[in-house]
Amino acid sequence: MAYPPSAAPSGSPLNVADKWFGGEWPELVGKSWKLAKAVIELEDPYVRVFPVPEGNYIIEDIRDDRVWLWYDPKSLLVTRVPHIG
Repeated sequence: MAYPPSAAPSGSPLNVADKWFGGEWPELVGKSWKLAKAVIELEDPYVRVFPVPEGNYIIEDIRDDRVWLWYDPKSLLVTRVPHIG
């Protein structure tokens, strides 16, 4: 697969919008943030995962190569659906 997705050959089955902004992992809510980070990195090697404890601030720009991984600092479990953006 070509990267960035916009460089995919014409006729490619790759859907750019899904690849860039559609990647999400709802099944990881309630799991350990370390496990969630490993799963996301394994499934999409083109993104960087940034664990963020709930209550912290983040920059609010949108990026096609980043996943904010929100987790509860006490339980260390994922609290929001991780997604690209």
